[in-house]
Amino acid sequence: MIFKTAFISKAGGRESNQDFCGNVSIDDKNKHCWVITDGLGSHRGGERASKIVVNKIIELFKNSPEITNENLEYQLIKANEEIVMLQAENDSFSDMKTTVIEAICDNENLVCGHIGDSRFYHFRENKLFYQTLDHSVPQTMVTAGELSFEEIRKHPDRNRLLRSMGNKEGIKPSFYSSKIIINDKFLFCTDGFWEYVTEIEMEFDLAKSETPEMWLEEMELRLLKKVKNDFDNYSAIAVFISPF
Repeated sequence: MIFKTAFISKAGGRESNQDFCGNVSIDDKNKHCWVITDGLGSHRGGERASKIVVNKIIELFKNSPEITNENLEYQLIKANEEIVMLQAENDSFSDMKTTVIEAICDNENLVCGHIGDSRFYHFRENKLFYQTLDHSVPQTMVTAGELSFEEIRKHPDRNRLLRSMGNKEGIKPSFYSSKIIINDKFLFCTDGFWEYVTEIEMEFDLAKSETPEMWLEEMELRLLKKVKNDFDNYSAIAVFISPF
């Protein structure tokens, strides 16, 4: 199997970009890791927190690339500890936090963990096969039957998160695992991206895209047609699994 990866990460209508993306492949073992984060804009140091998490996870995966829930959770825990340590050392960063999506896989198995409202989508035969559920107030309203899933995108409390990295009491990731097959596709994205690109639009653009770069380009064009001047940072990673 060949894993083809493309990504975008842009400031949007903001002065700085607090999103961050990273990936690493260990070619001799065909093991892969992708990470995307979104530093929380209402907390000082969000940009730094997002970079700390990505860099720490990539470092840990290089040293220990086992494709297990336990290994992924360990990496998230150690990355959280890095943020908490800096919070204690520097008052300027005492409240810095970030979301995170991490996925690791080999030729057979995928394991994904997430905290916050950045999302992971798994597509099979160009149709949505699985997506993460946000750790947010609107998502709990959807679960309770008080809100439709689509209404999350424009809900006034959409940015009220129930979980994030940078928690001194520890973290509680949600996990997803799956067997993978040739022609599966993955999409990782921050809320500044999925706010403007619906799941149906993701499928439509995927069906006409031959590469992950083309897929991201099509979706970004949609996003840019919908946004207003003061729009959020937006980032996404696209992965295509092919036989060669």
